[in-house]
Amino acid sequence: MAEKQFRNSRERTGRTLKDIKDRHELLKTALMRPVALRAGETEHSLVCYAEGREACQNADYLHQ
Repeated sequence: MAEKQFRNSRERTGRTLKDIKDRHELLKTALMRPVALRAGETEHSLVCYAEGREACQNADYLHQ
């Protein structure tokens, strides 16, 4: 079902799955930034959220 909806959407808009995923990541990051900052999170925590656990551990190591 989802594949059929995607195919129909692609025919209408001409966007590929990669285009849609790239746009989704940009929107998710843009929407999460104000939420994280309002909640008192630091930029470092936001990077951890956006890039995953491994990036967070690497950032912690670099900050020591």
